[in-house]
Amino acid sequence: MYKLVDVYRQAETDEVSIKVDGPGYVGRLRQGIKITKEENIVNIFNTTKGVFYREISKGDYQTFMEYGWVVGIYKMSLSNKKRKLGLIESKIRSEVNSRKNDKHIKSLKKSRTEILKEYNTIRKKLNQLLIKSNTNGNN
Repeated sequence: MYKLVDVYRQAETDEVSIKVDGPGYVGRLRQGIKITKEENIVNIFNTTKGVFYREISKGDYQTFMEYGWVVGIYKMSLSNKKRKLGLIESKIRSEVNSRKNDKHIKSLKKSRTEILKEYNTIRKKLNQLLIKSNTNGNN
């Protein structure tokens, strides 16, 4: 089990994470997830939900504390992709039942395909990480 400060340190050393420091805090961003540290207070935000960054749920914090930064990122990314797929599916149903605009339906289906590809890529990376950590005896 990690402390949030440990998760932040992992984000700092993660070569893929982008530095996003602001007034009074330091932060990192990866795949739509932002982690900030102000003095000893660490917060994690999901930047893919709405206009304003939303702090993640207690359950999501638990995921980061259990698995660390990178696995937490992958798990959150999968959740974000599922949410986006649900929205696209809803839009497709709505379009089929209303305007029946073929061009728009094709565009939505293309978006769905792209998100499914991204989802599968992330899932494979996550599985590889989990297998690797189980082989090494880590969590």
